[in-house]
Amino acid sequence: MCILGARLASGDISGWPRLAVAAVLGALAATALPPIHAVPLLAVSFTGLVWLIHSVSSPWRAAATGWCFGFAHFIAGMYWMAPATLRFTDSVPKAAVGLLGLSAVLAVFLALATFAARLPSLSVSGRVLALAIAWSASEWLRCNVLSGFPMNLLGTVWMPSPAMLQFTSLAGTYGLGFITVLAAAAPAVLCPPGRTPGRHAWILPAASFGLLVAVWAGGAMRLALAPDPASTGTRLRLVQANVQQKAEWPEQERMAILDRHLRLSRLPGFEAADVVIWPETAVTFYLAGNVPLRTRLSRAAPPQGHLLTGSWRRTRQAGRTTAVWNSLHALTPEGDIAATYDKHHLVPFAEYVPLRE
Repeated sequence: MCILGARLASGDISGWPRLAVAAVLGALAATALPPIHAVPLLAVSFTGLVWLIHSVSSPWRAAATGWCFGFAHFIAGMYWMAPATLRFTDSVPKAAVGLLGLSAVLAVFLALATFAARLPSLSVSGRVLALAIAWSASEWLRCNVLSGFPMNLLGTVWMPSPAMLQFTSLAGTYGLGFITVLAAAAPAVLCPPGRTPGRHAWILPAASFGLLVAVWAGGAMRLALAPDPASTGTRLRLVQANVQQKAEWPEQERMAILDRHLRLSRLPGFEAADVVIWPETAVTFYLAGNVPLRTRLSRAAPPQGHLLTGSWRRTRQAGRTTAVWNSLHALTPEGDIAATYDKHHLVPFAEYVPLRE
């Protein structure tokens, strides 16, 4: 990494090679996300990104660098979007264009972050802090501008660590992302491009790493002091039938998938459960007007309890469907729908295709 910093300082990496390096670093950062969770590689990606934006001559070039970083980052992190889009288009070129187009748009938010982080008169340490703040702000914008796209926020790299995730109860996912970027980018001050590190350069990396340790320790303590879930008196049965996405939608498979969920739900211990929980869109039918299907599903609702299942819901007017919802239904043992929650923030291209009509 220090070799990269030295080459940046000497001007050996500029123009298209610089943008290519940014793209490689962006793709590398995506490996920290599910399902790989290679979190240590974030230190390589963000240290390199700080050096790249610190070495350019203007905020606009920093924005171009950030856009290339983000473009590759979103392509690598959202590879799953292409097969999801194929469900609607049945066209590989259209699915590819959808992934590339969405990644290009989302990369603009990271370009704004690197533009802001390249403010004049900042040291490398200042650049690290500015990037961490600007990155978190860009994630907030990405989740709220227009319809928003809240997928692959950087805080989700800590999903395998329940202790780290406790911090979100205080600062949310954006706060967890902030300290993640801060710690990942802090090593940049140890070998700044074109200059000798200062005598106190170790302070920021040490403090950032110490912050991560403190967040983990606080989360671990919170979990250790939490009451035993068994003491609440509520028993949940979580059912995961491990259905591949491409196998979920063919007409001939849908009822067999329901039967698999029913069989798993009623394994020994079923009567002791209070709530049985199925996955999102486990039921690929409309339930509201389908009494026979609800009666069949009621077998998965424990006595005196409920089945919570993801399903579709639609609103109709004059015999015509006017809206379709990704919903959660609570079914009683009698097959009645006791309550419904509609997901209000659908994901573009994953749950709906913008401007499809």
